[in-house]
Amino acid sequence: MPEQIAIPEAARRVKADFPEFPSNEIVQEILEFVRDTGEPWLWRGHTHTPIPEGSVPKYVWEFDVPEFGSKRQAIAPCPHCQPNAPKYKHGVIAYFPDEHVIRLMGADCFRTTNPEAHEVAKRELERFQRSVRNQRYLQERLPLLPDLIHAAEAAFPQAEALDAVQANLVREVQGLMLQTLQQALRSGELRVRSKGKEATFSREGVAGTRDVEVLERFGAVDGVKLLMELRSPIQPKLRAVTEKLRELNSRYVDDPKLKEMHDGEKASLVRGFQQASRRLTDIYASIKDRQRFIAPANLATLARWSEQEAPEVVVFIERVGQNFRVGKTRVSSRTIEIPNAARRPLLSLPAMP
Repeated sequence: MPEQIAIPEAARRVKADFPEFPSNEIVQEILEFVRDTGEPWLWRGHTHTPIPEGSVPKYVWEFDVPEFGSKRQAIAPCPHCQPNAPKYKHGVIAYFPDEHVIRLMGADCFRTTNPEAHEVAKRELERFQRSVRNQRYLQERLPLLPDLIHAAEAAFPQAEALDAVQANLVREVQGLMLQTLQQALRSGELRVRSKGKEATFSREGVAGTRDVEVLERFGAVDGVKLLMELRSPIQPKLRAVTEKLRELNSRYVDDPKLKEMHDGEKASLVRGFQQASRRLTDIYASIKDRQRFIAPANLATLARWSEQEAPEVVVFIERVGQNFRVGKTRVSSRTIEIPNAARRPLLSLPAMP
């Protein structure tokens, strides 16, 4: 027999004190009470009585009864189906407009009484929770739009300069040489060729060795996307996402207007903000990756690698001041100019809540 819970008479009294759908203040009070006590049946406004025939609830919000280390599957009694013993851990705030009462009950307990009404109430709750989440999301993030737009616009010079470096690289190091360089740097690991020994066995089973050529790690190189993503300039993407952020900002003026939006418009605004902020974050990452390629230390590493006796590919790379030269040989190498803006640090993106 399950343990019995002593329900005080005050909890069993019908409290028809809620002629209107519970306010956010009431909901927060309930959630805090349940979180702090683990005894929803003792909340001051809870009516711990069975649901009268024909009474249909509106689900207001869900909650979980804290275990406080008990590890039990059922903690709280349900006023409708098991009023004196633990029945549920995942509960729902159920409002009964015909009775003007609130019952804190198991989230699925009403299903056995009226499956259709339960599903309707559940769908309405899901829609309401989605609307509340979207409202909260937009209230927290839409005020960041001006800072995001400013950060995006401030990155135009870096994007334009890095696209120019990439275009110069494609123009000056064309064809097979570019493909060879891409192949050598694709993994971000620089390698050199060296001589090694490999064990062999003759048909008679006699062991021996033979000379072989092996590739040994020389070092790492950063920012290889500058060489790999030649058909993916940054500037057009950055301008497109900036326009999207401006469009979102024009739709959001202030908090009162946000509250007047219907659920579909809020959902559209959430999707638009998520996509635009994610794209801007990705573009920032691409810019920083390309900046690492043209960093002096990175170019110096590439130059030392090309000077080795037997690099993985025959290539000449030399840092020349703020620029660098690249080609199959020193004689055939071309200068790749690096504008000052290409190295300029980006502004920090605002932190998301």
